[in-house]
Amino acid sequence: GAVLIALLSQIYQIHGQFFDYISLVLAFTLPLVYIFDSKGLAILYQAFLFGLFSHNYWHVVPGVLLTQILLSLAFLPWLIWKLRCGTSAGRVLARYLVIVMLIYQSLVIGCSEVNLGEFFLVLLGCVFTLLAMRLAEQGDHGFRNPWGSAAYLLLLGVLVVGNCIDERLGLINLNHHEWTSTVILSIGYYVAWLIVLGALAVWQFYCSWRNKTLHGEKIVLGAIALGVLLEGLLNLESIYLYMLALVAWGVVKLWRGVRLRSIRLFNSGLVIIVVFMFCRFVSSDFGLLERAAGFIVTGIAFLVANVLFSRACRRAQNDNPLAGKEVEQ
Repeated sequence: GAVLIALLSQIYQIHGQFFDYISLVLAFTLPLVYIFDSKGLAILYQAFLFGLFSHNYWHVVPGVLLTQILLSLAFLPWLIWKLRCGTSAGRVLARYLVIVMLIYQSLVIGCSEVNLGEFFLVLLGCVFTLLAMRLAEQGDHGFRNPWGSAAYLLLLGVLVVGNCIDERLGLINLNHHEWTSTVILSIGYYVAWLIVLGALAVWQFYCSWRNKTLHGEKIVLGAIALGVLLEGLLNLESIYLYMLALVAWGVVKLWRGVRLRSIRLFNSGLVIIVVFMFCRFVSSDFGLLERAAGFIVTGIAFLVANVLFSRACRRAQNDNPLAGKEVEQ
């Protein structure tokens, strides 16, 4: 702490860019995180990582991208240790920090020479969803299991954008870049993350199949990831893939909600279908009056479906209190 205060007091005496100062602070903070096992310093370290960004700075100063990668990866062993061997509170904190860390990795990849494709984000969302389902099967729900909400928002955002635009980012765009050391490093880093996330997704699918918990939503998510991967490799730029993905994901979530009598799962599936209908209304050639009427009817249908499903759940709960007690996520 005294070292960090001393560095802060000398901020105006340090020459160079803000990036250099933040890198120095992170280099001194990281050993303290490991030595004192400090959760507060870990949160500050994650926050200061975002200070490493400066617009197109890595194109001017060699080694900046490497510094970002090394400082972020050096923090991963602490996170993994907390997830595996930490206390209950430490594991919950590590789950939130993992989300922040992977957001940072996405920014590093997306802002470097590699063109961040939809497949990376879809794969990231699928992995988060599978991990969240596994935590739910172990009894962790609510704020103790943040990966489900993060994955839901990420996947919904990517699929909605894919429904509204025809242009795709692709997997790796090499057409207008020279093979510099930065390009090679960024591409290698991107491919390495794809391999890690892909292997983790395959392992989670295998564990679900072995434990007989491989239900329809997991299969649909795997199919969506494979479809987006093939679209990126073949450069198809098909908006119908994202339309089908949204509908299939929404229907399977809706069905799981009905089967488990879970209002949360039912609403999450219903929101996906409603968002899909909104996307179709916005991108269609209907007039303003027709769109307004469609929005109103869709909103009323959402409310009516919630009321009817809530009443059905209450009646079923009164008739059979043990019904629908499977693990939901």
